[in-house]
Amino acid sequence: AASTGWKKAVQLVFERSSGLKLQNEVGQSLLSHAARNGQLDVVSYLLKEDTIESSVNQKDKSGCSPLFWAASGGHEKVVEALLLRGADWKLPNNNSRQPLSQASQNGHMSVVEKLLQ
Repeated sequence: AASTGWKKAVQLVFERSSGLKLQNEVGQSLLSHAARNGQLDVVSYLLKEDTIESSVNQKDKSGCSPLFWAASGGHEKVVEALLLRGADWKLPNNNSRQPLSQASQNGHMSVVEKLLQ
């Protein structure tokens, strides 16, 4: 639901569970799924509902944060929303790759500029 932008389904899951603590088999949270797929409405909802600031930097099993996934996919508005909530743009994954280097490698220059602001 988070990756496809089904905000109502995400709201229901969030309300009936521990919300952002839910993870799939590779450790990705609802926030990571939404960020990876550029689902700004879902990301905004989850960030608004999130009372634990550290979840914005929660890593999956490969060490990737929601910001890493958003930057990698070139989702500028999602990157901006995550940064406003304190996402760490220097946080590396398990291969020492950072959101900035991933955005640059993938040719997402508007995201690179946003990360450097």
